[in-house]
Amino acid sequence: MFPSPNLQYATVDLRDLKFQEEIPGYRSTQPISFNGLKIQSSNRFTNSLWDLLKVHPSTTSLFSPTEIVDRVVLDHNPKPIQICYEETQKGELQAIGCCEGNRKILRISDIQEALYPHRHNLINADYSDGLLRTRHRFDRHDDFKVMGDDFKLQYSIDFHLDGRVLPTAETAIERLVCMNIATANIKKYQAVIPLGLNTDRSVCIANLSRFLGEYTASQHSGPIKDQLTIAHSTPASLHEAFSLKAIFSQDEMKTVHRRIPSQQRSDVETAFHRLAGELEDIEGVSNIKHVPHKRRTLIPCRSSVYELFNLCSEVSTYRSNSAQKEQLSRWMAKILIGGYDLQGLATIRRDSPAKYLNN
Repeated sequence: MFPSPNLQYATVDLRDLKFQEEIPGYRSTQPISFNGLKIQSSNRFTNSLWDLLKVHPSTTSLFSPTEIVDRVVLDHNPKPIQICYEETQKGELQAIGCCEGNRKILRISDIQEALYPHRHNLINADYSDGLLRTRHRFDRHDDFKVMGDDFKLQYSIDFHLDGRVLPTAETAIERLVCMNIATANIKKYQAVIPLGLNTDRSVCIANLSRFLGEYTASQHSGPIKDQLTIAHSTPASLHEAFSLKAIFSQDEMKTVHRRIPSQQRSDVETAFHRLAGELEDIEGVSNIKHVPHKRRTLIPCRSSVYELFNLCSEVSTYRSNSAQKEQLSRWMAKILIGGYDLQGLATIRRDSPAKYLNN
């Protein structure tokens, strides 16, 4: 089902924007008032306001928000702005962002209209704090295999419903093992969608629909497949393995791990150590952080980069909430596109299981 947040928009003269508390601070979430409304602010709104007014963060730490806005009004006589706000689950009104007063903002209904001709390719849509993210299949079948594993390419689009920035599309890989369909968004293959936000809303909708019909992944699939193939025979460095272990070890991640009876480690931690080995033992230290960064990038662990990818995608599918999935996606994309530490310097060849966790 398509999300339907209760978003509202107001055109506001900066002279009418009031802050309840006169406390300097860049990340203030104090209440604000405008047009007879009193609503809660947010970090996102405050940041978007200072970006829009071209106010440097150092300035906001020295002066109160009212002082800054009054100075901007006095010096520049700015045009009205648009403020986007929504009703939270607690029934409170909260500002989530702002943009220029003359900018055409795509509403949820506009996005649905643009997506309708391409609805057969829509996988899902999620909304949180002013950001709508939709996931799509490509029209072409850009499927490929790497060492017996099936991969698909898809893409996501981020819509900032406060009008703060243009929507962006990112290519993602999707690994298919049983029901394991974890994805990794790859920012290298990112496209800003030119909507023409200072024109008619109907033009914006037409531009978005045209983009959906023309966007392809043919130029992406070859390099991604090549990198995954190389990952299969490239040992993971201590640095690469430790960066993944650090994510698994976060307290927020541990809340969704499964504890194994009679063992101190969770199933995720056990799978990682079975795969990569005891990282500290490889260098004979009590903490891998004691090993210089450069040396960490040159010392191999027991697993290949590809095996770390597989474990990462499986944990993302079965042991992660939405925020943790995003973090694991960023880790995988960074390693995949950034080049492997030991690529071309060492090789590893062994069969790896398709699954590492007991689901």
